[in-house]
Amino acid sequence: MEKILIVDDNPAILEALSLLLEIHDYHVVTAKTQREALQIVQYQRIALVIQDMNFSNDTTSGEEGKALFYQLRELENACKRAAVLKPHGDITFDDFALQSLTSHTQPTKQEPTKLALENAMRDQQGVIAKVARQFGLSRQALYRRLQKFEIDY
Repeated sequence: MEKILIVDDNPAILEALSLLLEIHDYHVVTAKTQREALQIVQYQRIALVIQDMNFSNDTTSGEEGKALFYQLRELENACKRAAVLKPHGDITFDDFALQSLTSHTQPTKQEPTKLALENAMRDQQGVIAKVARQFGLSRQALYRRLQKFEIDY
């Protein structure tokens, strides 16, 4: 059975969502902090993450949620999907500075050269996700190219 991780600092939210999902036969794991969520995802196979966007009582910017979203995303193959909870309004791609899904499926016009990859790795300070996004590649595809050109990462 696939596991769903719910991340929220509010125990009432954790309990309500857990109950809702468990009565529909989902296996639920909960975390009250970002650190706890990252530990769970590293050591358990999680199919879906439902997370809050704010973890401090006085915060409404969503920056904490964005940071957790990116950290979870960096844990390659750790979870299949992630969802976020936002207190007001709709969640859009702009909330995460993501490109539309259709742009990820379009082929890159030109294969990146070794020099282009080296420059991008330097410019992006070795952040694989940013370099991959720059070239329209998945992180796995970027790793293959880095190995092909014998570029240290």
